[in-house]
Amino acid sequence: MRDALLGRPSEDTDLATDAPPQRVIEILDGAGIATAPTGLSHGTVTAIMGDGPVQITTLRRDVSTDGRRATVAYTADWAEDAARRDFTMNALSADRDGNVHDYVGGLEDMEAGRVRFIGDAADRIAEDHLRILRFFRFNAWYARGAADAGALAACTAAADRIDRLSGERLWHELSRTLTAPDPGTVFAIMDTAGVLERLLPMARHPERIAVLPALERGASVKPEALRRMASLIDASEEEVVGLSRRLRMSRAEATRLKALITRRGAFLPPPGKAAARRLLYDAGAALFVDLLLLDHAEETARDPDASARHAQTREGLLRIATDWHTPRFPLGGRDAANAGLGEGPGVGKCLRMVEEWWIGNDFAPGRAACLDRLQKVAEEWKRGQPEGNPRS
Repeated sequence: MRDALLGRPSEDTDLATDAPPQRVIEILDGAGIATAPTGLSHGTVTAIMGDGPVQITTLRRDVSTDGRRATVAYTADWAEDAARRDFTMNALSADRDGNVHDYVGGLEDMEAGRVRFIGDAADRIAEDHLRILRFFRFNAWYARGAADAGALAACTAAADRIDRLSGERLWHELSRTLTAPDPGTVFAIMDTAGVLERLLPMARHPERIAVLPALERGASVKPEALRRMASLIDASEEEVVGLSRRLRMSRAEATRLKALITRRGAFLPPPGKAAARRLLYDAGAALFVDLLLLDHAEETARDPDASARHAQTREGLLRIATDWHTPRFPLGGRDAANAGLGEGPGVGKCLRMVEEWWIGNDFAPGRAACLDRLQKVAEEWKRGQPEGNPRS
């Protein structure tokens, strides 16, 4: 509803009804539409449609809340359902004819770019502690001007309640805030308010994430939560592991975040073409571009003129990532066997030595030259092995 009124693309469609969930399931079954009971305890049924799932939620009122979960009762009162929501712009609804219904002043706030809690901000946060992070996410995406002072004070006072939330919910909200068009100001506010340190206790650098989006746009790179997370913090490998576990990241996300943070610095100072190609071969194009943007964001945060001063260098390095065809090492295990290495650790070690020599020569030597090099390396390896143990 909110995004539709603002003319923004919407990722999903949510419907509300005064029919109880079981009745919703019966109606959908009668229409031949499959359902999934994704949130029956809170009145939500998901309709499995051809162009994507649609969540259908029965109008509700809160019976009790503890900051993490709510016990609800169903209602037929649309205004009562709107009053239990977090922000005024989230309480808007429209009927099937397109008529917009606004019970709490959400239209005015949305048009003004004002993120405002419904009723008392502290009460809304006590009902669901995740609303602290949602307040900042909505400011990052929808606000114009300063954040609501009363809401910000309530979020600051309740910051320690973030510790009670599950990692999945924290990462869901944080990742969506990270991918806002220009989230730097909001993260700076979160840091000042003492909210960000509850999520990220390591060194935090909102000034870096403030300049990264412009670099991404200049490189025609889409916003990405993990890249922006890496720009926001400094962390040891141990801290990265702990953070990934705390936020219940997937294994792939944790591995990527670790690489982004621990491998930064490769572009400070900018490498020559041969060194850049070596890094590209080792890291792959995606990580190469990410590290380039992260390093330039760090430099630009320290020196605002650095981005323009190094624009040409950055463009040249980006061209290497897009235009250079990463070569394939021309040798394999069979070549090692033919060189008399047999089986065992010597195969991998000798191949890696030749590959390192090949990379050091800027990938220029062809297969014949690499085979000749392998033969020499293999002979040296065999001479260095204990007698009677040729495969060790």
